[in-house]
This record gives sequence, C-alpha cells and structure tokens, in this order.
Amino acid sequence: MQSCLVRRRRHLTAHRHSQPALNAGDHVVRPVTFHQTTHTMENIYIRNRSLQIVLILFATPLSAACSPHNQSHALHSGIPQSHTSRINSPQSTSIRTTNGDLKAFVGKDRVLDTKRGDLTGNGREDVLLVLDQSPTDSNVLGQGQPRVVVLLVRDANGQLHEAAKNSKLVPCARCGGLYGDPYSYTRLGAGRFTLVTEGGSREHWSNKYTFAYSKKQHDWLLRVVKRKVFDRLTEKGRSLSLTTKTFGQVRFSKADPYSLPNDGLP
Repeated sequence: MQSCLVRRRRHLTAHRHSQPALNAGDHVVRPVTFHQTTHTMENIYIRNRSLQIVLILFATPLSAACSPHNQSHALHSGIPQSHTSRINSPQSTSIRTTNGDLKAFVGKDRVLDTKRGDLTGNGREDVLLVLDQSPTDSNVLGQGQPRVVVLLVRDANGQLHEAAKNSKLVPCARCGGLYGDPYSYTRLGAGRFTLVTEGGSREHWSNKYTFAYSKKQHDWLLRVVKRKVFDRLTEKGRSLSLTTKTFGQVRFSKADPYSLPNDGLP
C-alpha cells in the first residue's frame, strides 16, 4: 500500500516538472466557474444601469429646453398632447379661415389667389380673393374677362362678409402679352394691401397699386401707384409714381388703371 502511494507521488511530481516554465509575460488561463461568471455579469449590468441613469440626468434638461413644456407634462401625467396644448396655451382671439368659409363667395369662379390678413387694422383675420370669372379656352391675346378682386371682412362674431370688389385692376389671363398671365402677386399689411400686375413682350411693364383702409370712409382708398416699363432691346426704362395729389380720392371698387395718368407708359 505504501509502495503504491510512493509511486503515485513520484508520478505527480514528474508531471509537474514536465510542464514548460512560464515567462514573465505569459498569462495563465484558468477555468471560469459559474459563480465568477455570474458575478462578472452583475458588475456589467450595474455599470450599464449607472450609465443610463447618468445619461437620463444629463439629457432631461436638454429635452425640456428643446421641447414645449406641455409635451413634457403630457408624457409624465398621461394627458394627451392635444389636450395639454389647449390647457397651457393662452386662448387665441383670432379665427382661422378655412376653404369652406370661402365657398359662398367663390361660386363657379376659379380661385387665382387667396391672401389672409388684417385688412381693416382691427386685429381680425380677413381675406382677399382674386377670382377668374368663368375662364374660357380662348387663345387670342388680349381677349378674356378681367379678374375680380374681392375683399372679405370678418365681423365681431367671426363671420366673413363681402366688403368691396373690383373687376378692373387685374386684366384677363391673355392680356399680359407674350409675358403670360398679368397677375403677379398681392401683399397684405395691417389695414393696407398692395396688388401688382405685369406683362409685355419686348417692353416689360408693371403696375403696383397700394390701398389703405380709411376708418372715416369705411373703405379702402388708393394711396400710391407705381408704373414701370423696361425695353429689353435697348435696356432703357421709365417709371412713374402717382399719389393722391395726382388722382385725388379713389375708392378700391372704383379704381381703374385706364383712368389714371400713364405719361405714355403702356
């Protein structure tokens, strides 16, 4: 029995001495136990969870600064964002105009342009329409019905009413010469608006009409007219500026380009 034990010790000693010696830079690979693996995974989870908490703490002030307060409040309180917006936002006194509000004033005409703004200076949203009266398929230059400019004013109850219209300022679709449609644009301001037409071929012409609302007259009066013409061939141009000193008091509904001085301009 003792001899067997002696032989066993000699065998283990020889096996240990037969292993290669380790150098200073060598690494010993040892088996990883289940306890060690679990402990490592717990450390990784704790570190990741801590990183998430730090990121949330740093990101929260940034998201609050970039997003509306009501969205942040809705996220934590469970209130829908649409409801929160109505709660936190001050009540608006203006009433937005929809296309359904304009159908009664358009009829069978084609809407060429729609502008929304304060035409009277009272803070309400009014509407300016440029309508094409029953457009035809005529391809003859200079022939066609003129456009109609309609001013719709909103009352204290929020209802739109037709206040004035003009069917002489904007020429027909084929009345702009080779340039094309003579209607250019309309710009609205508080209690005033500017309407621009242009056309021509070799000579490019333009008209700019500015109207302002008169509380005394309860109407829009013509204030300034600017006319220009430019010869594309000679590159020479002329301009004409007219004020109330020249044409007097002209109401919007009565404004007619042909009744204004043109000084030879087309």
